[in-house]
Amino acid sequence: MKMVPKTKIILIASFCLNAVLAAAWFANRSNDPVVAQSDPDTATTATPAKKTPDNPRVETVLVDRERPMDWTSVESADYLEYIANLRAVGCPEETVRDIIIADVNKLYASKIAALYPAPKDFKFWRVEDRLARNEDRERDAKRRELGEEKRLLIRELLGIDYDEELARLSGRPTEDDLRYGFLSPEKQEQTKALREKYRAMERALFTDGNLTSENRAKFMALRAEGDAALVALLGPADYEQYQFRNSSTARNMRENLTGFQPTEEEFKQIFQVRKAYDDLYASSRDGRDAAADQERKAAQQKLEDQLKSVLGVDRFNDYQLSQDGRFRESLDFAQRYNLPRETAATVYQVRIASEHERKRIQNDASLTAEARTAALAGLSQDARAALGQTLGQDVLANYIPRAGGWLNQISSQGNSTDRGNRGGDGGRRNGR
Repeated sequence: MKMVPKTKIILIASFCLNAVLAAAWFANRSNDPVVAQSDPDTATTATPAKKTPDNPRVETVLVDRERPMDWTSVESADYLEYIANLRAVGCPEETVRDIIIADVNKLYASKIAALYPAPKDFKFWRVEDRLARNEDRERDAKRRELGEEKRLLIRELLGIDYDEELARLSGRPTEDDLRYGFLSPEKQEQTKALREKYRAMERALFTDGNLTSENRAKFMALRAEGDAALVALLGPADYEQYQFRNSSTARNMRENLTGFQPTEEEFKQIFQVRKAYDDLYASSRDGRDAAADQERKAAQQKLEDQLKSVLGVDRFNDYQLSQDGRFRESLDFAQRYNLPRETAATVYQVRIASEHERKRIQNDASLTAEARTAALAGLSQDARAALGQTLGQDVLANYIPRAGGWLNQISSQGNSTDRGNRGGDGGRRNGR
């Protein structure tokens, strides 16, 4: 392995070395041997007393006074030798990690710093044009490359993941802890390796950015092959737990069910139905083929029927409401101001009713332009009045700039896009 020259972390390492030497000194003192010493300036050994039944712990201790133990006997420009020397003097493994990581961090900090101009050379008159933005992007790319190089070096030297180690030191769980923590350490490593193997093959299909029908078919085949390999590795029960934590279906559900708050059992029931749908349609798109679109709509209806069956009518209605991005937006605002869910539902209903009425006014051919403008202005005023009664004027003043953009569209002559409604089946994003 090509080693990277290292910088000195004297303070931490010296503490480690001194602690080891002090421990050895106290351990030797506890034996209380009777020794006959020669001249202290030239002595190289201590002669122990004889081992007797009354003194069974006496051991020979060699002390080389002509070559005192110091930091230069431990430090090395070769990281592997440096680590071996630290371990040889009894440095605890955790301290070895701390010393090496601090050293590598300092080394790469200097490399990253070299990518940026010195603060004294800051060109305050330079505008952020395309050239400047390109330079920033190139610098960011190099910084990411150095970060990955550092992470790989630390893994090669210490056998640990740098990000996981930082999380451990900060006391917080890593994303991998949450995703793989139910597995044994050995299974975790095997699962990560298998996952990365198939991700690399999937990425290779799209290196040119061209998502051809042939590549899409290969992509789906790789997904199926990777899932089969995971089932074989984990077994059905652990594979199901893996899917609950890692699949795109589960991630989308955690994001899109904030207004539903499922129980564990409800989450599992919804997941089983949604996953079957997503496996077939998550990577497809509307509008490319009329027959395919019709098939997808039929599958969506089947999905809703199955969900209604497993959840019951009332909870299914709550589920449907949670899929509407406009309701989630209202709920998010209500939670920000510690308002009950019922308030969010009322705000949502005011919005839905106002948007429906706006469309009716827009499509009323009997209205003159002036009459239509007046009707839309009146509708906007009515909506604000209804929201004021629900929220109070003080909260309404905060609602309008944060979540009330739709109010401005009510009185607009343009077509409403309902951009907040991003619900639907919620399973159109790719990703394992």
